[in-house]
Amino acid sequence: MGQKMQNTLYFDDYGEKEATELHIKVTNMEKLMRTIAEGKTNVSIDVEEKRAYRMPAPDEPNNYRNLTQEDRKKYNIKEGGEEKIAGKLCKKYTLDIPQGDMKFQATVWIWEGIMLKFESVNEGEVVVTDEAKEIRENEAIPADKFTIPEGFTVHEQQ
Repeated sequence: MGQKMQNTLYFDDYGEKEATELHIKVTNMEKLMRTIAEGKTNVSIDVEEKRAYRMPAPDEPNNYRNLTQEDRKKYNIKEGGEEKIAGKLCKKYTLDIPQGDMKFQATVWIWEGIMLKFESVNEGEVVVTDEAKEIRENEAIPADKFTIPEGFTVHEQQ
C-alpha cells in the first residue's frame, strides 16, 4: 500500500508549455505543488510556502514523437506494442532512466507524444505508477499555470 496523489498535467502551444499540479493528501495535511518545465530546467513551486525551486530537469527522453537513435541507445529504449490508457491507444516503451549513479527501469505508455502512464521498477518491484484517468482536449488553460506567481522566492539548485 503506497501513498496516493492526484496530479494534473497541463500543456499548451502543442507541448511547448508544460506544467503539472500535484495534490497530496496525507492524514490531516493537504499540499499543492506545481512543476513548470523550462527546457533543461524545472521549477517546483510550493504554493503554500510561496517558494519556488529551479533545478535541472531529469535526464530522460522528452520527445517520444521523434526518438533519436542516440536516445534509443542512451536509455536502452525498446518498443513493447500498444495498449489503451484513458481511452487512447498508446505505444508502450521500456527504458532505463539514470538517477545519480544508478539506473532504474521504467515502462511508459505514449499517446501523441504525451506520457499517459508511467511505471518504474526497482529489483523487480513496481515502486511508482502514474496513470492518466481522463484526457480533455482543446480546453482553455489559464496562463498562470505556466508562470511563477508574483512574490514567490525562487531558489536556484544545482
